[in-house]
Amino acid sequence: MDINCDDPKVKQAIEVYQSFWAINKTTAKLTKKNAESFGLSLQQLSILNTLFAFPELTQQELAEKLITPKSTISVGIDNLFETGLVEKSILKKRRRSKTNINN
Repeated sequence: MDINCDDPKVKQAIEVYQSFWAINKTTAKLTKKNAESFGLSLQQLSILNTLFAFPELTQQELAEKLITPKSTISVGIDNLFETGLVEKSILKKRRRSKTNINN
């Protein structure tokens, strides 16, 4: 299927896509700057924000929500634990590790 780039609807769709791309890029830069202002990486801020919204998540569930490998999440949580921003606990019922935000 060939796309006719002279078609006004195709041109409009391209402009909309480019606008969303620019918004996404700007949002990512601002979010990274915000994370850095707290001495955090973008990944650590994402972990904290997700745990704030869903405090009962296991590391596996957190990895699934953030579409990130569990090993990467574990490293991020370990760093946040060392700074005292989160605490770890074992859920006896499920025998899985859970992470909580320290208030």
